[in-house]
Amino acid sequence: MEPPKTAGAVRDALANTMAQVQARQMDARTANTLAYLAMSLPRAIEVSDIEQRLDALEGTQLAQERTFLQSTPPDIETRGGER
Repeated sequence: MEPPKTAGAVRDALANTMAQVQARQMDARTANTLAYLAMSLPRAIEVSDIEQRLDALEGTQLAQERTFLQSTPPDIETRGGER
């Protein structure tokens, strides 16, 4: 079985597990363990997706800040106390 990476893949894996238990191809104890583990997987997938989106936003923000700082003229120092 390929590790599920989306909520839909978790759903499909659980449906497959149910079918295997029904066909007596998997014991109920193993199926119970898989179902227990599958309960936390969608939340972990969601958190991982949010982390990736945040990293991308931070990268974009840093690039925009660098562009802004490079396009801003340097401060002109005043001479003789004039402003």
